[in-house]
Amino acid sequence: MLHHPIPTLLSLLLTSLPLVTKSFRPRIKIIDFDADTITKPVSLTTNSLFTSDGTGTVTSESSKHYGGPSIFGAFVDSSDEGKWSASDQVHGGLKLHWGKNKGHNGDTMSGLFLFTKDDFLNGVSGEEDIIVMDESSKVNVMMSPVEYGAVSSSSISFVFADSTGYHISSPIAQEMFQTGYPFTFSPKSLEYHDFDPSINADAVGETERRSVPSFDGISSVGFRIDVKRGVDTFKSVNVGVKLFTVHAVPPPSIMNITGKKTKITLDGEQTMNGFGATVAFEISRLLNNKHVDDLCNLLFKDLNLDILRIRNYYLASDSDEGASYEKEIKDTIEVIKLGEKAVGRSLMTLLTSWTAPNSLKNNQAPNGGTIAYDPENIMDYHYQDYGKWWTESVIHYQNLGVYPEYLS
Repeated sequence: MLHHPIPTLLSLLLTSLPLVTKSFRPRIKIIDFDADTITKPVSLTTNSLFTSDGTGTVTSESSKHYGGPSIFGAFVDSSDEGKWSASDQVHGGLKLHWGKNKGHNGDTMSGLFLFTKDDFLNGVSGEEDIIVMDESSKVNVMMSPVEYGAVSSSSISFVFADSTGYHISSPIAQEMFQTGYPFTFSPKSLEYHDFDPSINADAVGETERRSVPSFDGISSVGFRIDVKRGVDTFKSVNVGVKLFTVHAVPPPSIMNITGKKTKITLDGEQTMNGFGATVAFEISRLLNNKHVDDLCNLLFKDLNLDILRIRNYYLASDSDEGASYEKEIKDTIEVIKLGEKAVGRSLMTLLTSWTAPNSLKNNQAPNGGTIAYDPENIMDYHYQDYGKWWTESVIHYQNLGVYPEYLS
């Protein structure tokens, strides 16, 4: 770790801020979908209407061992040769598909993929809970790559139902998405139209006049994919979503699921907001343990933790057993998910630098040393590069669905 104090503007701000403010309202993930939870593909090959009744198109019954939220689908295909499909990430995720030599230039497909309130917060949300989206709410979408020529155009539209009905956003062209990275947007930043998902025409649902959503009483969230076949019909097409995460404002019953309030007032203006533990090294030992679920109940549920302190592994040079920093970050996120599953609610996160990447340190090593400095002026520390690394770190974690409440 660094042994030299770092009096940057960031650290000064962090040390001068109170531990928690009374206006703080954390976001929670009401839907956290990863296509790799689908172990057996599910498909629709004929035009299908949306219905929220029943058990959904993709469930543990239709896809063996699937443990994610139920997915309600609908499908329109002008070619009669495509399919709506749910598969793992390698095969495109929640997608629209044409096989090789299927479909003709100009043919279109439209597919709806919706998650309902019954599965919000891993099923913790109750009927009486009112889920709200505000300016701080975020949606993360990672799409599969598209081979243009095989596809003429493709887009995704955000769909949700609130207290005023269903709404669909203006289409977001797939060119907006960078392959392999989540695309993040605020639901309140988009334009919407009234939407009836139960009526099919050229696409799934009927889109009507411009709408002004209330963004409260959220009961469904999801997306519609629209794709048009290109001239290279000898190529197959998979236009899909691999990751889909929706953050919203939790109802009071979820923010304090035990129904108990504990407030410890210290001398001064700081307030104790909870208790937690650190997830930093040899994380894979927990994930690879055959008793991982029992251990997570002991570590998280029995202790009733509120916050996890996680190490900032972005560009880290000292990962365990030579693992890449991307692997360390992925393992950290998996532990967060396991913890939230065990306690049945979101956990706050504290992202700690631990040590800067070797390239930013004077000894080019993970242990000891200081932030690099100008050899001709020992007081000229490279804090700007250190601050840039911190900024990129936070953006990287946010793109992966982790929004740290605190930095240190």
